[in-house]
Amino acid sequence: MRALVVSSKYFPEYAGSGYRAHKTYKRLANKFGIEFDVLCSSVSYNNSALYTHEEVNVNRISCKFLALRRLVRRISVFLSYWTELTMTFIFLFRVHKRYDYFHVFGKVNVTSAVVTFAKIFKKPVVVEVVNLTKNPNQSESFIFSRLFGQGYPEKSLIVCISEKLKKVCLAAGYTEKMIWLRDNPIDETRFYIDESKSSRKRVSRFCKDDTVLLHIAKFCPLKNQIFLIEVLRKLPEHYKLILAGPKVSSGTEFERDEKYYQNLIKKIEEYGLEERVEVIVGFIKNPEDYIKASDIFLFPSTKEAFGTPVIEALACAKPCVVSNIPGVFNNRIRDDYNGYISDLIVENWVRDIAKVKEIRQEDLIEYANLISSRSSTAVIDQRYHEEIKKMLSE
Repeated sequence: MRALVVSSKYFPEYAGSGYRAHKTYKRLANKFGIEFDVLCSSVSYNNSALYTHEEVNVNRISCKFLALRRLVRRISVFLSYWTELTMTFIFLFRVHKRYDYFHVFGKVNVTSAVVTFAKIFKKPVVVEVVNLTKNPNQSESFIFSRLFGQGYPEKSLIVCISEKLKKVCLAAGYTEKMIWLRDNPIDETRFYIDESKSSRKRVSRFCKDDTVLLHIAKFCPLKNQIFLIEVLRKLPEHYKLILAGPKVSSGTEFERDEKYYQNLIKKIEEYGLEERVEVIVGFIKNPEDYIKASDIFLFPSTKEAFGTPVIEALACAKPCVVSNIPGVFNNRIRDDYNGYISDLIVENWVRDIAKVKEIRQEDLIEYANLISSRSSTAVIDQRYHEEIKKMLSE
């Protein structure tokens, strides 16, 4: 089999979905011989390019018209859509016969164009619904929706990473048969139980007597790191916090995220928490070391489709305190068993973080083993292979 992997963002630009797409298909190539190339768009780069990443051929299409005023902005969005769609169609006309199916991650102009192309040319599509949304469909032009129907091709496999997203897809008219509900795959060779915390000295300046809180995510308002600073200042001195993750350095999100990051640093300094907070900026290649070095994993996102780092932490038998996002964590976090689901109120988080010490290690280990049996890469990859073969044979 040969696949064209289509992602809203891809290396060297970081996105959780692009990272998982790359890792997933590297494994599928090694295990099952599935060959693949990549087509992507970008937020940080506003230019097209051909390059390779870890021996993977990548074609980036990005040509956005940027504008500040509202009326002009609407025109720029219109021009960006049709320009990137045209560039995508030209590319696909040349190469689509090489591929047995398209595998789409994310929702941007390029992914939308690929779905439209797939409907016109009857190409099977695997769709990863990776963002919390009220509408799982791509943002296609009204013209294409009228001519070829709304939504994804009839021959599609829609992958949902939470119950909430599955309900959204069912409400949009897709059938149970088209939907595969699963967790994001967890690499069992990296995320496993290690109670020694031997990596703490390698990844942080905190000592063995500290209670280390950890949050790994991109620095942006959605991930809500500033909330954790408000929480930390009300916790006892022995609680320390590691904030780690990438930060955009260019593109349409740069101004927003840079302002947010600077406000975060100012808040740390304002509260005199410099000795209790360690901020690590950059793509984290070894999140498993940070998780194993910590005592509690925190996830205060204001909106989320899944939250893979939470499952990775649970696979390492680490308790988690997460924000209350209905349909996302309800079937994964159970109060007093493996963590707490908490409304985004500072006092609630202070209380629940303090209560973590009451959770039994036996319960954490039990749930870690459950994750390994249900969501390991070995299990998920085998299912991918089976589902894709089934889709192509029908």
